[in-house]
Amino acid sequence: MPEQTELWRLVEAWRRRQRFNVSQAALAKDIGVARGAISQWKYGETRPTPANLRALQSATGIRYRDLLDAMLTDMGYLAKEDDRDGAPIGDDETSNPRSRRGKGTASPRAREESLRR
Repeated sequence: MPEQTELWRLVEAWRRRQRFNVSQAALAKDIGVARGAISQWKYGETRPTPANLRALQSATGIRYRDLLDAMLTDMGYLAKEDDRDGAPIGDDETSNPRSRRGKGTASPRAREESLRR
């Protein structure tokens, strides 16, 4: 069986916190998609559109940014949480282009201004 997506792991965690069992069919109805779409999201066969991701956020109360980060992780654009040792996104020096310039290196804007003088 294919591995579940990070996006679906968030949805599953939400489903476990509910007082009653929320079926995939009920969730699909709340979001306005076919039940098959939910199953495809679960295993990464397809991805929700931005509008469907907003509807999922609205139906579950999961933060939109968390859903988006999970989807980006599934797509390989972000590392999985355990791969990052729990470091917040953007917490490393390589995520900030200014940190790569090194000490004493002026920004492009500062160089332009110094040339004008």
